[in-house]
Amino acid sequence: MAMSHVQPMLLILASLFFLPTLLNAIDFEYCAKNGNDYGTVTRIEVSPSVGSHGNPTININLFGSASKNISPGTLVYVAFRSGDFTGLLKTYNLCDVSTCNTESEIEAGTNFELTLSDVLYVGFDEEIKYSVSLRQKTLEEEDPIIKMCVDFKVPAPALALVSMKIPMRNSPSKNGSAGGHSRTFTDTIWSPVFKSGFGISSNRSYALISLLILLIAGAFISTRLLLDTTTVLIEKEAATTTTTKTQTQTISPKYPRPTTEITQSPKPEFTLHCSANETTASCPRNKYPTTTSFGEDDDTNHPPNATCPDYFRWIHEDLRPWSSTGITREALERAKKTANFRLAIIDGKIYVEKFQDAFQTRDVFTIWGFLQLLRKYPGKIPDLELMFDCVDWPVVKATEFAGANAPSPPPLFRYCGNEETLDIVFPDWSFWGWAEVNIKPWESLLKELREGNQRTKWINREPYAYWKGNPMVAETRQDLMKCNVSEEHEWNARLYAQDWIKESKEGYKQSDLASQCHHRYKIYIEGSAWSVSEKYILACDSVTLLVKPHYYDFFTRGLLPAHHYWPVREHDKCRSIKFAVDWGNSHIQKAQDIGKAASDFIQQELKMDYVYDYMYHLLTEYSKLLRFKPEIPQNAVEICSETMACPRSGNERKFMTESFVKHPAESGPCAMPPPYDPASLYGVVKRKQSTNTRILQWEMKYWSKQNQTGS
Repeated sequence: MAMSHVQPMLLILASLFFLPTLLNAIDFEYCAKNGNDYGTVTRIEVSPSVGSHGNPTININLFGSASKNISPGTLVYVAFRSGDFTGLLKTYNLCDVSTCNTESEIEAGTNFELTLSDVLYVGFDEEIKYSVSLRQKTLEEEDPIIKMCVDFKVPAPALALVSMKIPMRNSPSKNGSAGGHSRTFTDTIWSPVFKSGFGISSNRSYALISLLILLIAGAFISTRLLLDTTTVLIEKEAATTTTTKTQTQTISPKYPRPTTEITQSPKPEFTLHCSANETTASCPRNKYPTTTSFGEDDDTNHPPNATCPDYFRWIHEDLRPWSSTGITREALERAKKTANFRLAIIDGKIYVEKFQDAFQTRDVFTIWGFLQLLRKYPGKIPDLELMFDCVDWPVVKATEFAGANAPSPPPLFRYCGNEETLDIVFPDWSFWGWAEVNIKPWESLLKELREGNQRTKWINREPYAYWKGNPMVAETRQDLMKCNVSEEHEWNARLYAQDWIKESKEGYKQSDLASQCHHRYKIYIEGSAWSVSEKYILACDSVTLLVKPHYYDFFTRGLLPAHHYWPVREHDKCRSIKFAVDWGNSHIQKAQDIGKAASDFIQQELKMDYVYDYMYHLLTEYSKLLRFKPEIPQNAVEICSETMACPRSGNERKFMTESFVKHPAESGPCAMPPPYDPASLYGVVKRKQSTNTRILQWEMKYWSKQNQTGS
């Protein structure tokens, strides 16, 4: 049954309406062995609120008694857990939420209260637990040590009504941790309704209560429909996803956009202007259009823009750390610490200040990508300054910028991120070519991958899992090599070490990506961090076996398990891979559907037009946050396509010429989707977690049966 777009809003309004009567003092328990190192928690109260962006939030008041001195540098974490998934909601400095200050501590033997305001409310679900923990920073440990931690549930309305006569736990739990208070729900819910001071008669009270019960039950059922879509079997889920996608495309078509007859003559192409003395190339003036032929209100010759793919919504999340404070000059300068270069866009021109060399030509082709964006959308990219780090690992740790008095994080662009950092994710250099390993620019390679898929049908491919790469860059890859076929084991994997030095000498004959789509399954595993290989693997029509990743790039957060890929356990790779291959070979159609969904995603939603549109929207939204006037850096030089490409040779010159944008776009970028609301964001997280859990259960059942039969 389809849920209308109005229902989530009604649900949020209903939950905000009823929260004041439902959420008061609530039950809790300690969540760790050292949960009471700092003392005891005596009471937790929760009340509703509305965040600065109109999202539903809750305020948490935690009361306790300190048995040890609690230092001012202590951090307070608020998180939620659902199954194996843990999401950090907010972090505070202790003195921002209590009566302590930066020079004094909460003394042993005193009572304390923590006021934790504007915590994101993630919705009703029986599996969700909130946790509040006090953590102490140390010089020895990279992450703060948990010194006190409590778990509690924010009760759903229906559950609260049913449980209103049951007193809260006021005794130690099974594992020895103490519980909360002993108040019942009776006083919280029913007393205000029956008090005569409100002037409400008994009959009207009963009528009002009946209406409340009906409305709350409706909200609870709507919530289950919204958030528990994964209770359907994965086999049905894949078909449902495909149908939904088709319907969505009918409303908001993807590229290619609808065409209309244009009576104008074809757009002229502008080529590179390299002089005879190519080593002294300069930026040509008055050669290339400074604006596009479309405008915000000009829809005469161009059709309405398509809606961007759903993964564009993560732009809002990546920039959220600066949504209230903006980005100051001081914050930007702090990002210089690890950056390879500073890039400024002023009046449609690019200026680069280089700080340090990047590995190979990462920085070169990244800057080339910026240049081509300005050629695609001339005059449309606002003035800005940014810092870019070309190293794999994200470095802006969220814990270092937690609390009301903490400085805003430095805005640092890079190719990947993870759940513990705040780096801003940007498309990697390989979209314009990886010269050192002969990987072509994405637009031409995407066409070759599509053609490569057609050479061998999925059913005729080798029924094994394939991986080829450098195992020496990470311990997890060396561990993967143990899953290769041997005399002792058949793990259904065919794994090959890639020797790039040998390949370069032999003309890269064995590393052609379009010729590696000859197995039913392909393995993606991270290297020292994220790997650019993921998009090439997903494009192959093969089922991608995704070893549990720790990093994400700009598009991978739009992928779903059992629809675009099959999850593989990180610490039991061999058995997990064998199960995945056996499952796929026993479910031929479903396996083919997963492989096809992934390659369709890559071909349709990661085409080069969308890569440029992602850059366009990210930079546009980023520029809105700047609280200073961008200017040309003192030590920067102007960069244009000619100054970059003309002096180069070999693959560098070849790939730049191949990825060169020859004329402005004839229509505007895709339409940016809105940010996630809390319910839909949690729905995405919940769906992934539930699907992963279901597959793990299948895998455990498979190996239990294998052990019983001795096979």
